[in-house]
Amino acid sequence: MSNRRPATMKPPISIISVILTILITACTGGDKETIAMLDRAEALMEDYPDSAYTLLYNIDSLRIESDDVPSSLRARYYLLLGTAMNKTDRPMAFDSLFQHTVVDYYDHHGTRNEQMRARYIMGSIYRDQHDSPSAIEWYLSATDCADTLSSDCDYLTLMCIYGQMAEVYLRQQMVQDNIESQRKYSKYAAKCDNTYEYIRGIELQVSAYLQLKDTAGVFTITDSVYRLYIQNNMPREAASVYPTAIYIHLLNHNYAKAKRLMDIFELQSGLFDSNGEIEKGREHYYLSKAMYYHGTNKPDSAEYFYRKLIDVGYNLDGYRGLLGLSIDGHMRDSLAHYAQEYENQLANTVYEINIESMQNVKGMYDYSRNQRLALERQKRIEHQNNIIWFITTLFIILLATMIYYRKYLKNMIYKINIDWGLKMSEVSDKYENKLKQLSKTKEKEIEIINNTYTEKMNSLSKEYKSKLDTIVDRYTRKEQSLLKTNRKLMGEIKPRDSALSHSLLMQSEAVKEVMSAVGSSHIVTLHNITWQNLENEVRKNFPGFYNTMVTSTLNEFETKVCMLILLKISVKNCSYITGHTEEYISHVRSNIAYKLNIKATRKELDRRIIDMATNPSLHADE
Repeated sequence: MSNRRPATMKPPISIISVILTILITACTGGDKETIAMLDRAEALMEDYPDSAYTLLYNIDSLRIESDDVPSSLRARYYLLLGTAMNKTDRPMAFDSLFQHTVVDYYDHHGTRNEQMRARYIMGSIYRDQHDSPSAIEWYLSATDCADTLSSDCDYLTLMCIYGQMAEVYLRQQMVQDNIESQRKYSKYAAKCDNTYEYIRGIELQVSAYLQLKDTAGVFTITDSVYRLYIQNNMPREAASVYPTAIYIHLLNHNYAKAKRLMDIFELQSGLFDSNGEIEKGREHYYLSKAMYYHGTNKPDSAEYFYRKLIDVGYNLDGYRGLLGLSIDGHMRDSLAHYAQEYENQLANTVYEINIESMQNVKGMYDYSRNQRLALERQKRIEHQNNIIWFITTLFIILLATMIYYRKYLKNMIYKINIDWGLKMSEVSDKYENKLKQLSKTKEKEIEIINNTYTEKMNSLSKEYKSKLDTIVDRYTRKEQSLLKTNRKLMGEIKPRDSALSHSLLMQSEAVKEVMSAVGSSHIVTLHNITWQNLENEVRKNFPGFYNTMVTSTLNEFETKVCMLILLKISVKNCSYITGHTEEYISHVRSNIAYKLNIKATRKELDRRIIDMATNPSLHADE
């Protein structure tokens, strides 16, 4: 069965309409005319795909590829062209062009239905190239784009996708996947109100159950499909479901049951002409005819149908049948001849099956392996990114909290200063008023007032100092706690595992420039930009170690030597790269060990610095 979009049979469209449209476009030109032709082709696509292809084929390809044509128009043209070629069984081989022009465009600018259609055609392109794993991958990604909960979901395209997947799975001998795809084909055919394709999807599961050697399943599906066709007034389609059941009955020597089904099939299916010749493409049924006559002791009729099998290309079944007739005593003089012919056909068939199986197994193995590696890599990256985002978010929250508390402290101090100033001003005013009022009082009374004023001022000062000390102490403890938590979180940041970080560092362009100077017999001075790029790579891949270098008061040259140690560059090569003597380099290494608080011999210093970089928890010797 072809799983292209099913179309209802209608009278052929007038070719004059197509020709007139082409001529009008050729005369006028421009984007408006191109859009009109695309609209016309899309309207013809379901019922007259050949006419749609003719319209699209006659659009000037140079015009479509010109720079002034919008990418949306170009994407729509190639999507319609691919759809028309797919529906008319024309092979497609423009995978790279289609992916960059159509798939990429609709991934960014298209609807869910347009994304699904683009990926469906992409899978069909790989199907035509006999790349089954890639075809399945694109078909699955197309189904992921379908929004089945939306009222405008394109169920017709979704149905066709599962039909194509079922064919690919059957060729790959992935029987269970074939059955599941056929079931979904039927499911979405029902949503399209296409009763025939709904029943057809169930009927096509017969081949899969035959491969599983589940004869009971074959008979159950056959009877169910027959009843569905009859209930929906499709008697010819109902009579056409029996060939596989007939074949199984003949294998089990149930000739009476086979004959009853053969009569229904031959008389009611409408697949045979007046001469008893079956419709082209179904000639393998002649094997059942030959087996029936062979089993009912009618060798001449059996020989006739075995030879018809050979005439239509089923050589293995034909010669095997003729050999069986010879063994049973018919055509005894030809026994050796048919035995040799059967052996030759069997050898060819086994060879072809083995080659195809090896290709299928290799293709699916490569596909599964690549998918597994990609999934593991994606999960690892997602896990690392989640850790980075989590730690970064906490750091930002802590930083915001510290800023808030600092601002809160300033506001509190400012408020206390204002309140205290107001109170002090109020007391001073009262004091001055009292002095004015009591300017003529006795000295003792003035002294009492002075003492009272002093006591109040002292009390207010103590109260101010107490409140200020309490707030400052509370803020200091909170800030120390936040700083401690921040340092702990910064020490726990592990954006990547150490092996991946070191691998990414060694693959950077800055490291490659440094390494190109290693081993030279003369001094090679590196450019300042190279040193800066190297420092950026160390900061990006080993942020904890870089922070340790920055906070350890290393000067610029010591920082350079420390990064060269991280790259495992010897003292001698450090001398060539920096232009200093080996003795001076050794002296600088000692300063680095002292400033990083590393207690180690000269030989162990390199290992200790590398350990600090790859294990952020090791910052210095206690």
